[in-house]
Amino acid sequence: MKKIFLVMMLAGCSLLLFYIGTAFATEPTNIGDLEFGIDGIKWGTNINELSGFTIHEDAGDGRKIYTRDVDDLLFGRVDLVLRFYGFENDKFCTYAIGVMGRSNVQVLNWTLMDIYGNPDRVIGGNRVWDFGDVRIQYSENNENVTLIFFYVPIVSGTS
Repeated sequence: MKKIFLVMMLAGCSLLLFYIGTAFATEPTNIGDLEFGIDGIKWGTNINELSGFTIHEDAGDGRKIYTRDVDDLLFGRVDLVLRFYGFENDKFCTYAIGVMGRSNVQVLNWTLMDIYGNPDRVIGGNRVWDFGDVRIQYSENNENVTLIFFYVPIVSGTS
């Protein structure tokens, strides 16, 4: 009886750890869901409807960059150095992550190819994927990558 209880406790703890781990790590958004939003936020959501965000920079012209207080620095299995949320005229329209280090860049590349396929355009170290109203821009410089998701109907200057 003690063995059954011990096995059940271990299984329960394993499930709990799995759910805790997946609750805090952002998973890359699949193509079908990308049109609706990213990282649990719907495109076009007003910043005033969200809680837990801290302004990082006021870029002017109605553009502001925020961080979210509860975010970890993981994107799937990739360690991030930054995660920003962009709002234009208080509407969510840009999501950006930064990655450093050869192994993280390699895992990010595999992840992007697996989920989004080949980019629509490649220019030097830059790649672009277009999915209807959402554009993904990948910029690589040495062993550093910035990945930005744009919601084109709101973001000016992304065409």
